[in-house]
Amino acid sequence: MRINSTASETSVSATIAPYLLENSPTFKEITGLRQKGWNTAKGDRYFENRQLSQHDMSDRRGMDRKTSVITFAATDRDLSPRVLDIGMAPCGFTETVLRKHYDATIRGITLPLDIGGLKVMLPGWNADLRILIEFLDVTMLADEMGRPTTSIPTTHPDFATFSSNRPFQGENFDLVFCGATVQRAHARADYRKSQERLRLATRRLVVALQRLLDQGSLVLVLYKPEAFCTADIIRTKKHAVRSSFYMVATSVDMQSKETQSAILGWKTQWEDATFQSDDTLSTCSRVSEDRVSEMLAEFEPQLIKLATPVWRTQADGLRSAPFLKEYERTGWKGFIKSGMR
Repeated sequence: MRINSTASETSVSATIAPYLLENSPTFKEITGLRQKGWNTAKGDRYFENRQLSQHDMSDRRGMDRKTSVITFAATDRDLSPRVLDIGMAPCGFTETVLRKHYDATIRGITLPLDIGGLKVMLPGWNADLRILIEFLDVTMLADEMGRPTTSIPTTHPDFATFSSNRPFQGENFDLVFCGATVQRAHARADYRKSQERLRLATRRLVVALQRLLDQGSLVLVLYKPEAFCTADIIRTKKHAVRSSFYMVATSVDMQSKETQSAILGWKTQWEDATFQSDDTLSTCSRVSEDRVSEMLAEFEPQLIKLATPVWRTQADGLRSAPFLKEYERTGWKGFIKSGMR
């Protein structure tokens, strides 16, 4: 819930938001509800608890009912599906897959618990031959991004943290789920704090697509369709089937120039966010504003059409959230006092 915007995010948002506020009543409503919930301890706790609750699994079931991406996961219908779950914990997606496909092969990547990750809540997973999990910080896999760890300067704040590991290299998957999110409890070097969302977003996509079988399926958790990186992904993956909080891309053509170009672009973004200064990135953001304007000119009506069901669902959820109900009863003064106890 609490948002620390970067200079790049702020400038891009300042370009997109006025268009949407003027043309979408639903976006205007969700913006107001978010503003009521931001920077409140109760709001943070509500969403952290929800992530660890049964809502996690029920959301996945609802997504499959709408898209059948789990039901028909295997690209070869005669074989059991192979699934990669990035940001695996607490395991709602994996549990949903195993309910549909008992003999599925599951590989998972998740942030270690001792550096701020979530607990793996899948009973008996470590004795289950179907399941193998690697505990690591996916944003630090330098070799995976085409930047060998041997080339990283010793003066870099995270010099000792970068990894040459390439998890599950050589394995390919019918279905990849990208559910990793920035964890507030994850301690990070100062330089990472302003760009961590970008680093994680690009990193998980590269890992996913470099292991996805041709004509496989990709499920990507997307929280804000109005964010430029989200809107750009939706625009790129025109074959995507959407549900309330996910983008589901089926029959992904891994050989297409579009897909390969996207992978290279995400690698470049990760490189810039990891090794460039904030001043340099701020200069780059002015260039990206032109891209935002071009995107809006081409895609704004479709973006509003696609995003409205998501905003509506989010608005319904926020209106029913206990912390906003308390706000309606007490107003800001009482709400802030009770939220900060």
